[in-house]
Amino acid sequence: MSPPKTSETFQRCSAEVVTAIGDGCSIADAARAAGCDSRTVDRWLSNGRKDPHGPYGRFAAQVEARLKERGMPASEHRAVMDRSELLEIISKAARAGSVAAMRLASELIDDEPPSPGIQRLNEIRERRARRLAAEGLSGE
Repeated sequence: MSPPKTSETFQRCSAEVVTAIGDGCSIADAARAAGCDSRTVDRWLSNGRKDPHGPYGRFAAQVEARLKERGMPASEHRAVMDRSELLEIISKAARAGSVAAMRLASELIDDEPPSPGIQRLNEIRERRARRLAAEGLSGE
């Protein structure tokens, strides 16, 4: 009898997800580190819990064991959402057209300091504006 079928993504990412969770990552962070979506991992876990002898059962059991080793009950693995998870969810809702999510994203993102790349770009723009002002030209 051949083993049950799983997706290529599962075959490629599942071991890395289990390892990352064992190393202390949240499920969302472990999924990102492995290169897959956290909702996909949640689906694998849900399927594995529903059918422990099915194709995702062993994966779910391994994740549960890693969470238990960390003293984190499996039912609480998603209890605390970090800022990056929150921004990811809000961003997806905003892209889907939610005006409320767009407003919230803009408020949350405005609170963050700019990335080093954006800081560098802002510095270049400021220097250019000062140079043009010194030359009596406008930047437009």
